[in-house]
Amino acid sequence: MKKKLLSNWGLKLVSLAFAFVLWLVVMSVTDPLETKVFSNVPVTLLNTQLLTDENKVYAVLDQTDVVRSVKVLVSNSLVNELKITDIVATADFKNLTATNTVQIEYSVPQYSNQIGSIEGSMSTVRLEIEDRASKSLNLRVNTGGQVAEDYELVSATAEQNRISISGAQSKVSAASYAAVEVDVSNITQDLATREKIYLYDAEGALLDEAPIEMNIQMVNVNVQVLPTKTVPIQYTVTGTPEDGYLETGEVECRPGKVKLVGSAYALNNVQKLVIPEAELDITGQTQDLVRSLNLGDFLPEDVKLAKDEPNSKVSIRVSIEPEQTRQLEIPAENVRIINVPSDYTAEIADEEDIYALEVKGLADLVSLLQASQIHPTVDVADWMDETERTGLSPGTHSIQAELDLGEGLIVSQPIQVQLTFSERE
Repeated sequence: MKKKLLSNWGLKLVSLAFAFVLWLVVMSVTDPLETKVFSNVPVTLLNTQLLTDENKVYAVLDQTDVVRSVKVLVSNSLVNELKITDIVATADFKNLTATNTVQIEYSVPQYSNQIGSIEGSMSTVRLEIEDRASKSLNLRVNTGGQVAEDYELVSATAEQNRISISGAQSKVSAASYAAVEVDVSNITQDLATREKIYLYDAEGALLDEAPIEMNIQMVNVNVQVLPTKTVPIQYTVTGTPEDGYLETGEVECRPGKVKLVGSAYALNNVQKLVIPEAELDITGQTQDLVRSLNLGDFLPEDVKLAKDEPNSKVSIRVSIEPEQTRQLEIPAENVRIINVPSDYTAEIADEEDIYALEVKGLADLVSLLQASQIHPTVDVADWMDETERTGLSPGTHSIQAELDLGEGLIVSQPIQVQLTFSERE
């Protein structure tokens, strides 16, 4: 019996092979295999800590951790049930090659006995591997848009001004600063917001922060906005120039107005910016007084110059000129006599036909004087009041004539008119 069991091995192997082929034929007839294609199958990376433990970082190149197409030869009975989540694609970092690639292994563990074959369009995951680096960066706040008209963006500050980053050395070294972007368009009051942090290179170009780790991703930002107000600059000139010099009355002030910023309460109390008169004292001046003053020295409490105010100083020029003297000859017929008591007559007793008049003042005023247009006036009533006379008596008196030459002219040698009073018959 034993001899029979151990004999005819060749025939028995042929019979076994025939039985297997027959089983395949039967199965292909009863449950044939079909091809099913899955797209964008993710690859699971295994044992990545082997790199991180060596203080290295990696980045998958060209999205090779997603297989575009996986073909599965699956039994007909399973073809409709098989889902993409049943496909397992793995890349074990234990198998990392010198060229920084990892072999992709495909399987369908849940239905392994019903799968004829599985094949992906990609065979490896390609990696970029670098040393890990870290550093801290300044965190800036960038604002976009314009606040409402007649308002000023005073400040925009984050709750912290630095962050820490880490990642591939080339990526970390490229990062120059971090920033958040805050839209302040048309706001009229303070703003509190929470914004995402972005990374930038030294040229201000936005970096892809995906391969870089940040200790925080978002930060709280506080924006302060205050109203503005434009007011005139007011000044007062004090003092008297040196003898022989006069103030022309011309004062040049640049700028004439200034834009301020502050709380609504503070600005309501400001109607003008006053330059103290002590700053414009022309006492003893023999030439123009020119002052350049810091506007900030005269600002009220809790008020500042607006950021877009182009002037931080005010320049004031007070014009001073030498006094000019002019001698004029006034015809006697130009003299007017008024307010003579009705019972008296008055006649000029002077023998001269002209009167000498000396006038001092600014050159442009003195030069305009014309003797023919000057009319000295003798007001008898005023003279009587000044001399406390209650009446007239016949006789001749020297009376100073009144002259109206206009503002800015001084009569340094007045005209004395000799008048003879006579009683009317």
